[in-house]
Amino acid sequence: MTTRLRTAPDESGELFFVNITTGGYGARFENTPHNLFYIAGLLNSRLLDSAIHQLTNAFRDGYFAVGKQALERLPFRPVDFNNAADKARYDQMVELVESMLELHKQLASVKTDHGKTNLQRQIDAKDVQIELVYELYGLT
Repeated sequence: MTTRLRTAPDESGELFFVNITTGGYGARFENTPHNLFYIAGLLNSRLLDSAIHQLTNAFRDGYFAVGKQALERLPFRPVDFNNAADKARYDQMVELVESMLELHKQLASVKTDHGKTNLQRQIDAKDVQIELVYELYGLT
């Protein structure tokens, strides 16, 4: 149950789990040319969050359940790596997600309120940029 689709890539494969009672769900992406950061960028976008709301049942206070059936029905946007514009947006997404993950790591270790506020503002600014997903789907 969640109010917003949130994902994180598990590059090492050490954190992967599937356990409904803990409120988490894991997915494997095998045999794909797409970087996990690209996939995380798509899944964390407002566009796919909105789409999954349409594919699931709504519960009280804005919560909804994310399950395998809904995730499998999301419109995954494959990249045409032979198209320069497509590849550039893909590369931009990967870099953006990498930088957001680094900022989140920094945020976890910052001790001062000022430092936390500053990093959170940087994260929020990048979160808006993730909306280049709309361009990928041709919805500018």
